[in-house]
Amino acid sequence: MLHDPAVAWVFTVIFGATGVYSVVLTIIDRRLIERVMHGLHILMSLAMIAMAWALSVPTLPQVLVFSIGALYCAAIWVRSLLRGGTGIAEHPPWMLGYHALMMLAMVWMVAPGTAGQHVTLPAALAATGALGAAGLYAGVAVAVADAAVCLVRRPPRTALHVSDDVSTAAMGIGMGAMTLAMAFA
Repeated sequence: MLHDPAVAWVFTVIFGATGVYSVVLTIIDRRLIERVMHGLHILMSLAMIAMAWALSVPTLPQVLVFSIGALYCAAIWVRSLLRGGTGIAEHPPWMLGYHALMMLAMVWMVAPGTAGQHVTLPAALAATGALGAAGLYAGVAVAVADAAVCLVRRPPRTALHVSDDVSTAAMGIGMGAMTLAMAFA
C-alpha cells in the first residue's frame, strides 16, 4: 500500500502503459505462446495498479495465476534451452528466465494477503526489500542490455522490438521500485 496518492498515480501510469501495450500485442500477435505471455503481462499490470491503490483483490486467484505463469515461463525457457538456446519467438532464453522470475516476484508480492496488508516479520520485510532491490536492478539491467543489443544487432531492430524492450524494462523497474516503496512505507 502506498500512502502518497502522487506516487500511486506514477505507478498507475507506468503499469497502465505496460498493460495497454500488452493488450495491443495480444491483439496483433498470432502466436499462442506469445499471446499467453502478453496476457500474463496484462494481469501483472492490473495487479500492480491494484496494489498501488490498496484495492482489495482476492489473493488466492492471483497466487494461482502468477504461479502457473511462472511455471509456464520456466517451461518455455527450458524448452528454448533444450532446442539450443535460440529462444522462443522474439525472446532470447535469458529473457524467458527473467519473465519466470518476475512471475515469482508477483507471487511473493500478493501472497501475504490482500492489498494493503504487509507481513510484519522483520525477516519478511527484509526479504521483500531485497526482492524489490533485485527487481529494480534487474529492470535496469534489462534496459541496459536491451540498449546494447539495439546498438549491435544486425539487421536493425524494428520499432516493435524496441517498444517491447522499453515495456519490459518499465515493468521490471516499476515492480522493483513499487516493492521497495511498499516494503518501507
